[in-house]
Amino acid sequence: MAEEMSRRERRRQERKEKKQEQKRQQQAQKKKKEFLTYTGVLAVIVVLLAVGYAIAQNAEVKTDDSGATPDLQNMSEDELLSYNLQSHQNAARHIHAQLDIEILGQDRSIPAQIGIGPNTMRVVHTHDNSGKIHVEPPVPVEVTLGNFFSVWGKTFNSSCVFDYCENATHKLSMYVNGDVNQQYGDKVLREGEQISLIYEKTG
Repeated sequence: MAEEMSRRERRRQERKEKKQEQKRQQQAQKKKKEFLTYTGVLAVIVVLLAVGYAIAQNAEVKTDDSGATPDLQNMSEDELLSYNLQSHQNAARHIHAQLDIEILGQDRSIPAQIGIGPNTMRVVHTHDNSGKIHVEPPVPVEVTLGNFFSVWGKTFNSSCVFDYCENATHKLSMYVNGDVNQQYGDKVLREGEQISLIYEKTG
């Protein structure tokens, strides 16, 4: 009788252990499935990010507001100034020049974001109001101070800056790195140059 009870007890114990083992296996399978699902989702995200980056790097840049893509090597000045760089990565060169303007003894601030707007970045522009001009053409061409004023929408030539023009009692002077310069709007912007425009009384 005792032996029969012992066999029954062992069988119950075996069944119990078998159920526990099945439960552990089910839990392990569930965790494995969750891990594989998570890994798969992560892999898809990585692939999508990689594809998106590749597309962004190789996407054709629309070069003007009409959406046309002119011949970069043979652009007119108007096409150059209307070119939408969109990103610094599309620039063939990156030059900085400093511009200071003094009108009748008062420093004139050069606004931030000249040549920059929603989804737009011109080949010559500013990021802040420090007077630093950024020159970033899509091909290695020269950009002038006059080009910058054109993008800015302000008057500048050998006689006038803004609405201030030379007359019998006032003159406009231009200096590059401290030296008198007579190029005015034709001055090609060079890396590290300090350009000063001074409109003052002659007397």
